[in-house]
Amino acid sequence: MSRGKQGVFTFVAALATVATMAVAPAFAATTSDGVAATDDRAPDPVSNVQRSLSGGQVTVTWDLSPSDFVRQSPAGSDFTAGGTFVNVNDVVGYNVWRAESGLDAELVGTALSGETTFTDAVPVGSVLIYSVTADDGAGNESAPGAAAPLSLGAAGEAQITPDVSAVDFGVVAIDEVVTESFVIENISTTANAGLTVALSVSGPGFAVSSSQFDIAPGASNSADVSFAAVDVGNLDGAYVGTLTIKTNDPNAGEIAIDLSADITNGLTAPDINVSALVVAFSQKQPINTTATKQITVENLGGQPLSGSLTLSGAAFATSAGSTVDLAEGESQTIEVTFTPTADGDFSGSVVIATNDPDEAVVTVSLTGRGTSDVGGTGTIPATITKATVTFTDDGLDFADPVAVDNFIAQLIQDLAALLGIDPSRITDVVITQGSIVADFTITPTDVAGEPTPVEALAELEAAVADTTVDSFPSLPPAEAIVDASVNVVLLPTSAAGEPVLGWFTRSEDLVGFNDFFAFADVFGLNSIDGGYSEVFDIAPVDAPDGTIGFDDFFTFADNFGTEVANAADIRAALGE
Repeated sequence: MSRGKQGVFTFVAALATVATMAVAPAFAATTSDGVAATDDRAPDPVSNVQRSLSGGQVTVTWDLSPSDFVRQSPAGSDFTAGGTFVNVNDVVGYNVWRAESGLDAELVGTALSGETTFTDAVPVGSVLIYSVTADDGAGNESAPGAAAPLSLGAAGEAQITPDVSAVDFGVVAIDEVVTESFVIENISTTANAGLTVALSVSGPGFAVSSSQFDIAPGASNSADVSFAAVDVGNLDGAYVGTLTIKTNDPNAGEIAIDLSADITNGLTAPDINVSALVVAFSQKQPINTTATKQITVENLGGQPLSGSLTLSGAAFATSAGSTVDLAEGESQTIEVTFTPTADGDFSGSVVIATNDPDEAVVTVSLTGRGTSDVGGTGTIPATITKATVTFTDDGLDFADPVAVDNFIAQLIQDLAALLGIDPSRITDVVITQGSIVADFTITPTDVAGEPTPVEALAELEAAVADTTVDSFPSLPPAEAIVDASVNVVLLPTSAAGEPVLGWFTRSEDLVGFNDFFAFADVFGLNSIDGGYSEVFDIAPVDAPDGTIGFDDFFTFADNFGTEVANAADIRAALGE
């Protein structure tokens, strides 16, 4: 690290230390009931700090902190229009600091809020640097705004090479660092006319190698200004900044040099793309049944997309986890389920918060309606076989997910062995505390020789009732079993959540030609004819008329070719 850079770090650290230890003076209120705001945030810093020497005194001026304004704040807990409000200001005053080049700063005076000038009547030193901070009176002080160095004696004369007002670094490649060197020479021929230089840089990706140094007459020093693509994440864009050179040369007190650089073949920022902003489930979803829809999240940008998922709303759920982490071009599928437990409308949302700079938060709205009145046209009756088995609590640690998962895995294995069925038919297993209560579903199957769900449940009930045999040798004793089966009706729905009529054969995932041929076989029949089935009497929808006629044909034609979005769920429930 250069000596000059160490000096400025010492000055800044000392400034912060002195500011913290100094006792803040009391200031008069600026309004009738003026008080400082009480929060933990420091005021915004001042700008345009200037200094001038006249008659042995130094006058320091500045532009007000943006936080220096009067606003109303409630005096108590009543935040309504009827409450009591007082005028407050986030700045009660300003602290003026003075440092001799290379030494610690000291507090030399204060000014009230609204004031922009201070006179140092007794300046001490040879080369002085003045700075100003804004104070809120509650222990919070802004970053300092500093003026150019000021010489009380002979001052140096600066010559800067190159003598330019702007530096364009051009197009910068990924991970490239480009540099421009500035040579600063003290060309004064006066003895002891030292030149003090302070350098600072602003703008993303830009940096300066030295921040302060002193130059004797006839000597020179240099500083490198650079732009590093990696410091801006190698993101494509046009970058601008400013190099500020302040000296004690009265003819070159402050020089601003514009900086620019471009990255054109770098990375693009994370860019989220969501497949749908509204997910509408069926407006006639049978209660206690589940429908599933998918949301796809994709990163169209070059940098990784990361963030969180938050789901809200009764009856909605997801197993997608709570995070998003996608590299360039990757996508993530979020499965959302809707399981209404009562009649009525349901709403919710999936909130996706990421590091996309343009769309930090994307909200996907969820809607659906549950109903118990779903019998009739287009519905398919089914029984979901469920059971609840209570086991003696042998000390299972429900707070240990590994122990819980092991218990569930052993339960599925024992049930499958006991009932002679494939373990995949034991689904939706949930265990709760209070003894050990296990709820699960026995699904249908088309495997020859395996019992139906009803037969399997009956066999399980008999096994639990037989206390002479331990039906679950690897688990605690089973105390009781309850038949928790539910009768439901399944409603084929489209991707938009609308009912689909005419899906008679369920041989495809859409209303197709097999359904047409089945419909044609019964066309023209009425309720008194052999072979008539109300399954094909689909019109009028609310009150079928007992005849499979043209009304039914036109309704079938309207649905022909429609995809059944929940076809797999319905087949699984029916064991097809």
